[in-house]
Amino acid sequence: MLRVCLGSEEHHTVFEAELLGLSLAVELVKSESHVQTVTIGADSQAAILATRHDRGTPGQYLVDGLYEQIAATQHRHPAIGIELRWTP
Repeated sequence: MLRVCLGSEEHHTVFEAELLGLSLAVELVKSESHVQTVTIGADSQAAILATRHDRGTPGQYLVDGLYEQIAATQHRHPAIGIELRWTP
């Protein structure tokens, strides 16, 4: 189990929390062994769509961090397939 404390909700948004949730999921996958395919579900369409664009969006630094974590996971597990999926 992983956790992160963002701070007060006056300074952070649900969008940021959703992106950090995706990052935490990728971190958990990276620590596993013998992983070939992963599907990570999130109920935030905005967070999923933000990962599909490289233009400047709010929270872009979180998207960039997520890309770095995915790259590190793919380095550890070269044949892994990672899919982000909207889960209502």
